[in-house]
Formats: sequence, structure tokens, C-alpha cells
Amino acid sequence: MTYEELKAAYEAAVQKCSELEKENDELKKSNEDQALHIEHLEEQILKRNKMLFG
Repeated sequence: MTYEELKAAYEAAVQKCSELEKENDELKKSNEDQALHIEHLEEQILKRNKMLFG
């Protein structure tokens, strides 16, 4: 491979890595949001059960 080909391949790899990091960050945020939602639902169920069953 020539220097230009290696440089282009390196730049493409860096770009792909950046895209994957962004996607990973978005997935982490989504997972955190879902975990908070689940936590909230669990709290609501516990409160409801406490009201119903003392």
C-alpha cells in the first residue's frame, strides 16, 4: 500500500471509530433512561402494594 492509501484507510478507521463511540454513548444514555423508568415503575408498584395490602 502507498502512503496515501494507508492515510485514507487510517482516516476511514478513525471516522468509523468516532461513529461507533457516538452510537455507544447514545445506547448508554438510552439504557440509563430505561433503568430510571424501570426504577420509577418499581417504586409505584411498591407504593400501590403498600396501599392495597398494608
